[in-house]
Amino acid sequence: MKFKFAVTNENPVLEFLTDGFIIVLSKKKNNLIQWPYCGGSLGQYLFLKEGFAAYELEKKINDKLVFQDKVDEETISEILKILPSGSYEVIPQRVEYYNIVQCKNMSHTTFYQHDCFVMTQSIESICEDRVNYYKKLIIEGYRPKIVSLSSSLDNSADFYVIDGHHKLIAYNQLKEDPVTLNFYINYEIEQKNLIIQENLVLDLVFDLKSDLLEHIISNRPRVFYGTTGSAPYYSDYSIRRL
Repeated sequence: MKFKFAVTNENPVLEFLTDGFIIVLSKKKNNLIQWPYCGGSLGQYLFLKEGFAAYELEKKINDKLVFQDKVDEETISEILKILPSGSYEVIPQRVEYYNIVQCKNMSHTTFYQHDCFVMTQSIESICEDRVNYYKKLIIEGYRPKIVSLSSSLDNSADFYVIDGHHKLIAYNQLKEDPVTLNFYINYEIEQKNLIIQENLVLDLVFDLKSDLLEHIISNRPRVFYGTTGSAPYYSDYSIRRL
């Protein structure tokens, strides 16, 4: 079953930012930053800054995701409260083929974005006891649902894990197909709607290690924003807020 919702959140817990080249999943000062490898490769860079931690769902909502087979609208509505404004398709699905992409805190990795779950918590934050708890439930026949976010961007990963990191690792260790409640946002980037966020980009991107920052500067296309007088105006460091 597929659900469709239009959401307006003025102050979402999580923000999904992009300029069409860089993707940032942000929670206050904690960020996941992704951008293309370039150089003829289809790969992506991923950097995890300051131990980005996903939103903790209320116990009653998490219990529904763990113990109920069907997803009700109350559960979906509670999750939508933390997401940025936009139109979503919400799709419960079982994923048969996948890879898990993980980073250590303040570190980076490379990956191919198709058929993968991108973890938004660091490797160090995973609790083995919590993983074992979910492994026990899965063995008993329960199918706890992972909450994920995806978008129509060409370089977007199939699934960014918003909640359920321990559930995903439990599925993986048991070699079982995970079940995800995926929130898919479909949109097109329009030049007229791009907003220059220079301070935001300085905050998010310029904290990267020098070699990673140099890679972005060297490969990111310039974005055209219109004209100043008769001269074209470009910005090399801009991220738009969805």
